[in-house]
Amino acid sequence: MRTWMLWMVPIVVGCGGADEKSGDDTGEDVDIQTDSGTDTAPVVACGGGEHGADGAWLGTLQQPDGVLSELTLTISDDAMVAMEVNGAAQSITAVIEEPVGSYHRMVLSDGRDAGLIRSGTHAVLIASDGSISALECGADSLAASYTQADLEASWAGASIVTDFDDYLQEEPIDMDIDAAGVLDFEVAGYPIDGQVVLDSSEYGRYTGTFTVMGMPGEVTMFLAPSKQFACALACNQGSTFPNDCAISALSR
Repeated sequence: MRTWMLWMVPIVVGCGGADEKSGDDTGEDVDIQTDSGTDTAPVVACGGGEHGADGAWLGTLQQPDGVLSELTLTISDDAMVAMEVNGAAQSITAVIEEPVGSYHRMVLSDGRDAGLIRSGTHAVLIASDGSISALECGADSLAASYTQADLEASWAGASIVTDFDDYLQEEPIDMDIDAAGVLDFEVAGYPIDGQVVLDSSEYGRYTGTFTVMGMPGEVTMFLAPSKQFACALACNQGSTFPNDCAISALSR
């Protein structure tokens, strides 16, 4: 039995190149320029594909060193066929696997394991190196700016612990955040409190701390472009991702 003690009680349940030319939802093809040449991929509507993950996704990306960027993904026929970071094409693709709960396992072509936690037209992309992104399907850009007040709401969704291998646990989560960023919620019957404050008005990042069962931890949250969806990465103090960490996908 693992002893991860974040948002939940752990229970094993098994389990750049050149620019990309964008288009609209007309069904026309677009040229995607990669390091290996020019490929043609269809413009896909949100929610298509066997697993419902198809579409053009956009959101804030936090890389392992904390650097923030704008990330865009194109998913077509359950495969990630294009990725851009700040408009620069990346030679990274992946197959989106059938979900377990709300979690789609992925293996990126650069060798990293990853997962997509999807809720309708919103999703969290999390990679085994700790990269994380709050994504919105159909968004054209990030919000013009983000404020502390944007996070104030009652949120609900799923919280997941995974080792990107054979361990996966998902628990429902309901979270209230007040105007000062104070967190009030519980997972699996365990009360959790904390606080997050605006860290980047450009990218919608909020950082802070939490306590569960007397154990301190650090939490980072991100808002999607519409501000109707948030993701959270919470880790016990002193932990090394993904050990003792949980990823949450939250909607208003």
